[in-house]
Amino acid sequence: MGDSGYRLALRAHEAAKALGISTRKLRELTMPRGPIPCVRIGNGTRPMLLYPLASLQGWLEQQEVLSLHNEKSKT
Repeated sequence: MGDSGYRLALRAHEAAKALGISTRKLRELTMPRGPIPCVRIGNGTRPMLLYPLASLQGWLEQQEVLSLHNEKSKT
């Protein structure tokens, strides 16, 4: 990763902050319980969860489309 600061994925608290939601809400929305995709690293009782930036952006775009569709349905 070096000095460029470019990252492929965020940890849970970073992803929650980027989305403007609590870490608890993010975990509720994380697959398999919810629609937000993540990558589990490790196979212990508490694997590290990483949220790929591209997946978060894709999910957020889907939410935007659904929101716009729902708004049009109300009118």
